[in-house]
Amino acid sequence: MRMGSSWEGRRAVPGARSGGCCPRGAIGVAPVPPRAHACRVRIPRNSGRLDCDRLLIRGGRERQARGKGVGNAMCSASGGNAGHGERHAMSVEIGEQADGGIMDRLRPAVCVGLAVACCLASRLPSGIGSARGGGVGASVSAARAVDRGGGRAGTSGRWASIAQANRGEAGRRVSWRTALRYRVQKIMMKNMGGKLLAILAVALPIILVGGVAYRMVTNCPWHLAFFRAYLLMGDVPGGDAAAEESNGATIIANIIFLYGLLTFAVVLGVVCDDISTFVTNVRNGNTDVVEEGHTVVLNVNRQLPSVLRQMSHAKHERRSGTFSKPVVILADMDKSELDDIVNRANGDLCNIEVYTRRGNVIDKADLMKVAADQAQTIIMLQPEDEDNATIAAKRAASIASLKALGTGKNRCTQLVVQSPEKEESMEGLTDVMMARNNPPLPTGSQLNVVEMHAAQTLDRMLAQCALQPGLGSLYSEILEQGEGREFYIDGYPSLAGSPHHVVRKHFDAAVVCGYLKGNNLMLNPSENEIYNEGDQIVLLAQDYSKTKPMTTPLGPGPDWVHNLKRTYAELVSKKVIVLGWTNKIDGLLDGFDKLAPKGTQITVVCSEKPPSWGQRHHNIRVHFVEGSPASFRALEEAGLHDSDSVIVAGLQELDASTADAQVLSTVLQIEDLSSKTTRTKPLHVVATINEPRTKEVATHLVAEANRTGVRSSVDLLLPDELSSGVLTQVAAQPKLSHVVQDLMNPSKMEMYIRNCTDYGLMGRGAITWHEAAEAVRANGETAIGYIDKNGTSCTAPAATSKHAFEDGDNIVVLATDYVPT
Repeated sequence: MRMGSSWEGRRAVPGARSGGCCPRGAIGVAPVPPRAHACRVRIPRNSGRLDCDRLLIRGGRERQARGKGVGNAMCSASGGNAGHGERHAMSVEIGEQADGGIMDRLRPAVCVGLAVACCLASRLPSGIGSARGGGVGASVSAARAVDRGGGRAGTSGRWASIAQANRGEAGRRVSWRTALRYRVQKIMMKNMGGKLLAILAVALPIILVGGVAYRMVTNCPWHLAFFRAYLLMGDVPGGDAAAEESNGATIIANIIFLYGLLTFAVVLGVVCDDISTFVTNVRNGNTDVVEEGHTVVLNVNRQLPSVLRQMSHAKHERRSGTFSKPVVILADMDKSELDDIVNRANGDLCNIEVYTRRGNVIDKADLMKVAADQAQTIIMLQPEDEDNATIAAKRAASIASLKALGTGKNRCTQLVVQSPEKEESMEGLTDVMMARNNPPLPTGSQLNVVEMHAAQTLDRMLAQCALQPGLGSLYSEILEQGEGREFYIDGYPSLAGSPHHVVRKHFDAAVVCGYLKGNNLMLNPSENEIYNEGDQIVLLAQDYSKTKPMTTPLGPGPDWVHNLKRTYAELVSKKVIVLGWTNKIDGLLDGFDKLAPKGTQITVVCSEKPPSWGQRHHNIRVHFVEGSPASFRALEEAGLHDSDSVIVAGLQELDASTADAQVLSTVLQIEDLSSKTTRTKPLHVVATINEPRTKEVATHLVAEANRTGVRSSVDLLLPDELSSGVLTQVAAQPKLSHVVQDLMNPSKMEMYIRNCTDYGLMGRGAITWHEAAEAVRANGETAIGYIDKNGTSCTAPAATSKHAFEDGDNIVVLATDYVPT
């Protein structure tokens, strides 16, 4: 008989060895007892190619009427060294001493099934049953004793299970369990296709053997038997293992079902694990970004969560299309860490998509990975923990890589670069505009580069807030995206040719602050300044929808506005306490010297006298109190009982949470000490914090203290939020950089808080904001809002809204000097 290759009947060789090790390259053969039927399948392989060149069945049909029988099946794979020309082979052997019965009929099916299993397993790369160079093999044998006549099998006829040890080149012996475990592990390291093929190598013989067994006990057609075995193994609906009519069929069906249940569990575990791994790899992958018109953020610093929050607010408030595409962050750090940073702002990012990629911001290939050449906006954050020379070098290299990538060639791209505060140590370093212009951009390039300095005027802002309570809240409202007002720049051709006093009256829900003529910004222009075609108007409004002009302008205002005789309240010197000393406090003192009325006293409280102490100033007097800024004694010695303002400084060296905790502790101490003194005027506290929640807590503490009779106020600045808000506004409208830089420049136009009595607004009852703004405008200044006596601010109110100004109310204006002339 033949099956694929030659079948040859042989007589079992008498005196076969019982156990032991086969020589290298030989086939492991289990001993065959006398008068036994032995079925041996030999599958050799040469040079990694499986050939069924010879398939042998040997044995005799010496039956005994009532003999005791022993059956054996063995599957082995052994191999020699391919380099020595030895043949690799796999063999299956089954032996039985029995009467001609069901085992006679099942023997060929078992042989074929095991042979197929060996074939499939051997074809798996480095899988079970494969033999590689080095003489490594595997041998697995299983023995089963069958007692047909109720007696016991003889010791000479009983076969023991054989675990043939494998010998490597070094001669180390490995148990079959270790070898099997290792082979299974190698299969599990393969891709899903290899794993499923390995499982198929186990499942197919079960179907074949089960089908043959089912056919033998039921005499059903072969195709129905195999199909029934498939249904039972896969637990397919309709394959009920308990619906068989005979006991034998029920036993076979349940055996197939149990093996199938195990196979299904393995398949399910493998598939689920690979799917989970695939999803994780996709989520954490570093694949290329395929986007156009999106926003790219290069580098990471502590302001990244704030920048993302500001983008989310800007998308909601500004014109359609602002940050409407995804935001892609590129940084040279682990992607999981980058995702954790993004998740800090996740609660506030309800309307923007954020993706992260790991890469070097100066590498052209990594920039291409985030499609930087197709981006509409690129924000380059200032790296942390690096010196100015390194920052300048990396910044220039990044700009050069963006130019080499062709950024700005196909679309207009805004590049906003965050730079450190200008210092003398940065003289001679490559700046942003030098990197942009050398080499020159190609003709037609639309890459616009804007540089923004981080914390450029924080010290001056602290001084302004200490001298003018409430100014910090205005800066936060205007410079940050959110519920407040922001600057907008747009062109209105219908108003071209009109003077300023006509243009500003066409907007009833926005304040006209000035004009942008080319690259020249003009804030608080004169009444006769002409708005020409091509110029753009700088507006302060709640959102973009409020910047639409009216067809008919507002009226000129009542006569009293133009005939009013103005008086200014006398400016008196201030007393300010500065708690703590930083390396940059000289900038704070310089800000006081330029802004404060003459004779203002600044008292610095710190543990030791600073090395730079003794610098002379023109308008201020500086005193030093030695002691801890957190002690009651130092606060009393500094004169807290009659001070106007307290600045909490010296916290830059602390981590964010510790610094915020110190601010809250200081606020509590000041409130407690103020309640124990006979203060005759309100106390104003100014500090920088890191988390917006800290601001809410401190504001609540001050409000509760005010209810008990202690009059005080607090201005808490968030430098990260302010800087992020500026970056976001400039990224949305690059021309706003002129407005921000002018507001932060002491030689340009700034925001000031004036008393309402300076413009004769008190005692006139409820007047419209348009009338109040006309009164301020008659003095050559631009009113942008007001602050009532309770500290509540109202910026860019509607022209028709009314307010009755009282003693303690203030007007916020754009002017050139703090001291009126």
